[in-house]
Amino acid sequence: MKSETFSAKFKTQVVLELLRDYCSLGLLTNKYRLEEQQIIRWKNEFLDDAENNILFRHDKNLNMKRKNRSITELKMKNDFLRKVLK
Repeated sequence: MKSETFSAKFKTQVVLELLRDYCSLGLLTNKYRLEEQQIIRWKNEFLDDAENNILFRHDKNLNMKRKNRSITELKMKNDFLRKVLK
């Protein structure tokens, strides 16, 4: 028996229904004819991805701040050297 594949959009819809308390796990399994373990696995993947996304954005913001600080320091050094070499 071939396993059915579901789109990311569908998985997200099901997980959000569960997380927002629109439906209980039991109701979702009946509504979409899915196994409880499948929905739980999707929920865990969704939450893990959310955590990784937040961590990635945090790291990205830190890197951007460091780059901006480096650019500012380089501009100051450049301005200083420009004045000294006149």
